[in-house]
Amino acid sequence: MGSKRQKGTGQGKAPAQGGNASGEEEVKLGEEAYGRGEYEQALGLLLPWAQQGNPSAQYLCGVMYDKGEGVAEDLKRALYWYEKAAGQGMCEAQLACGQMYDKGLGSDVNEFMALRWYEAAAAQGSREALYKCGEMRYWGKGDRMDRREALRWFEEAAARGHMDALSYCSRMYDQGDGVERDQGKALYWYEKGAMWGDAICQCQCGDRYSQGMGVQKNQGKALHWYEEAAAQGNREAQCKSARMYLSGDGGEKSREKALALFELAAGSGSGKNQYECGCAYYDGGRGSEADMRKALYWMEKAAQRGCREAQYQCGYMYGEGEGTKKNQDKSLYWYEKAAENGHPQSQYVCGAMYDAREGSARDQMQAVYWYGKAAENGHIEAQYRYGEIFYQGEGMPPLKGEALRWIERAAEGGHLEAQYQCAQMYVQGEGTPRNKEKARYWFRKAAESGHEGARRLLKIVDL
Repeated sequence: MGSKRQKGTGQGKAPAQGGNASGEEEVKLGEEAYGRGEYEQALGLLLPWAQQGNPSAQYLCGVMYDKGEGVAEDLKRALYWYEKAAGQGMCEAQLACGQMYDKGLGSDVNEFMALRWYEAAAAQGSREALYKCGEMRYWGKGDRMDRREALRWFEEAAARGHMDALSYCSRMYDQGDGVERDQGKALYWYEKGAMWGDAICQCQCGDRYSQGMGVQKNQGKALHWYEEAAAQGNREAQCKSARMYLSGDGGEKSREKALALFELAAGSGSGKNQYECGCAYYDGGRGSEADMRKALYWMEKAAQRGCREAQYQCGYMYGEGEGTKKNQDKSLYWYEKAAENGHPQSQYVCGAMYDAREGSARDQMQAVYWYGKAAENGHIEAQYRYGEIFYQGEGMPPLKGEALRWIERAAEGGHLEAQYQCAQMYVQGEGTPRNKEKARYWFRKAAESGHEGARRLLKIVDL
């Protein structure tokens, strides 16, 4: 809110003629009042001089009408005063005019006028205006699309420290967007941003030194940039730094530093990072009960956030008693969570667990359901077991044609017993007309893979 009007400010009075014709002192007082947040007083001091043509007063009047400071918001009046100041060459006002026309504030959207004012401000070195010129050329706003010219504008803005412009430069060179692809130039701009402290650019530099993109591989420099980004809280960089400390690729191997970084990243609440933290404790913690408990802790955190790999791992750890006491109910709970999320191995394990239960606890329908889901998702062992269920007629009449379809899919995936059984079904004509050629094909496949029964039958059966 603006301050109350004060007496003796000269509000509404015409500027005195003579000694202070341009109103520098009053305009300065108005600027100072604006800086203190005394907007009504500022407007009273500035408006008479804006009407007399003082560009600084005109610009600040535009700002106050634009933001509703000391006066009701009036975007048309704001644009009026901005244009008055812009017409006298005031760079800030030219940029403001460009933004108003660009966004349709105080006027209909007018891309041509926006570009005209952006270019005027850019000619005076405004980095935001340089960026906006590039953006308009990039997206074809104004009179034309020209990605190469856009890059020229972006590079000028980036050289003056504009981070969004720098992002365009690095990405355009990286992807060959409007310019010949050049990983070296992409790295140049990423390093500029990295040196200015941008964590995303620092992480990108790490990637490029790690992979040798536009520069010779240098794992030490990669680790340096990952650590710089990690120190700013960049979770991706924390994980990448941690991996390098685990492997020693950056010149130092330290499981302690790796785990500390993984825990920092996991603390963000990302299921992916929590899972990776759990993996680090699990892979390095075999034989250490404390580390296995930590592994399970982070796995469950990730599992609760829907990470299916973590859900599977929780199922495994509860089933095997790793980091906790064995608990088959919790094991099945997490396997089913992962299975519901489309994890093929978990779907197969769920089928096997329901299949293996004894007595009334055995649930053949659930077993068939999960074997079928895993089979449809390409799980080879599940395809074979699913085919066997149709072949044997477990809980249903035998369906030899359906059995052959699934067993043959498992055979195509390299399942040895499935290859042998396919051959026998083609010999016997089970679920299909007899076919010696296909029988011979599958016997040979099984024999080549080391199946002794297939080798013997190839010698004694007339195929």
